[in-house]
Amino acid sequence: MEKIAKKVLEKIKNINNLQAEVFINRTKGLSIEVEKQEIKAFEKSDDLGIGLRIFKDGKMGFSFCSGTSTDAIDYIIENAIKSLDYSTYESSRRLPENRNYNYAQYDRNPVDLERVDVKEKIEAAKIIESSGLNVDKRITKTNKSSYRESEFEIYVNNTSGICYFQQGTMCGCSVTFIAEEKGVMESGWEIDSGRSFEELNFEETGKKAANKALRMIGAKPISTGLYPVILDNIVAMEFLQILSSSLCADQVQKGKSMFHNKIGELVASENITLEDNGFHPGAITYFPADSEGIPVQGTKLIEKGILKNFLYDTYTANKENRESTGNGFRPSYKSTPSVGISNLFITAEETKPFNEMVSSISKGLYVTEAMGVHTANPVTGDFSFGVEGMFIENGKISFPVRGVMIAGNIIEMIKHIEMVEDRLRFIGRIGAPAIKISSLSVSGN
Repeated sequence: MEKIAKKVLEKIKNINNLQAEVFINRTKGLSIEVEKQEIKAFEKSDDLGIGLRIFKDGKMGFSFCSGTSTDAIDYIIENAIKSLDYSTYESSRRLPENRNYNYAQYDRNPVDLERVDVKEKIEAAKIIESSGLNVDKRITKTNKSSYRESEFEIYVNNTSGICYFQQGTMCGCSVTFIAEEKGVMESGWEIDSGRSFEELNFEETGKKAANKALRMIGAKPISTGLYPVILDNIVAMEFLQILSSSLCADQVQKGKSMFHNKIGELVASENITLEDNGFHPGAITYFPADSEGIPVQGTKLIEKGILKNFLYDTYTANKENRESTGNGFRPSYKSTPSVGISNLFITAEETKPFNEMVSSISKGLYVTEAMGVHTANPVTGDFSFGVEGMFIENGKISFPVRGVMIAGNIIEMIKHIEMVEDRLRFIGRIGAPAIKISSLSVSGN
């Protein structure tokens, strides 16, 4: 990758007054899906390409290509230069500067995913399915018992001297089971993730999904009213996903953030801190730097309930004459950087075991699944969608609930976080514990 990047930059050096950034990305993936102990889907992928940004006099050109041949390199240079003619001038469009960065070092060795034979990975997907089906005869159907893995490498080099290489791996497995009794069907889903095949517990994932389906048998609505509500950690992560866009400087600068003009204000419970940190030890992937080669940092966005900061890439930071927080990320070589999270997670000054959270409620709802969290308004924070879960009575889990909706406003909701679980779980780049909201509107009978 280094030789390829230097080859591109060497060609550009012969063109006057141009600054350039080369981003090379290789991603290898494997996805296996099993149904009835037979392979339903099998897919392998290997994608390598180059993204080239060129800067000149406040304008930016961009081009990309698959492959790294000489013809491909000549093609992207020519097209990136041509695209400058169609670019709009903005003084903030500048190449990231080299500050002689010292990148944090990994304390984990790279994982060789290919050392595990594909046959063993197929068998793992079968184990997920069989372990769930064996839990109870009422588990009648499997939906997408799967194993997946990905391996990535990125290399960033620019004419100002930034040079950065990163590699990483991710593995995951998931399954959905259907439980059936007296003609009524309920579903249960579970996921596990890690950096390596060995970190995943395939049998436990299957059993958890099956038991989630079984516990929903006999689900019914509850009466409409205001209830204390516990959001399962996965549901809390879905809310964090909505919040994340409002914490990105590009959305704030466009006036499309629910936190617009709220720096320094109390926007959450004083017990809550929300941080973005590429090097959280509990996260699946470490990010020493972003896709521009800027080191990531621990950015406390909300600290003890107070909105303290937003996330920036180079472009949005230049707009406000400040430094990037190391949050300029690209999904692939086919796009330019934009503001995004590294590892976003909730912590709290005081936490409680999950059982204590349940025992603190006389009548309330434990939400285990939400349908349509993505429909929440990302600007106002208003939401209304269907949920499933368990009713809590006298401090104990009572009966399964479905056919109800919760509604409210995300900012008002996080202001009323009353308790936080003592277990932080990560899925992808987001981590959350279960959280207890003092009161939410529930529409049922």
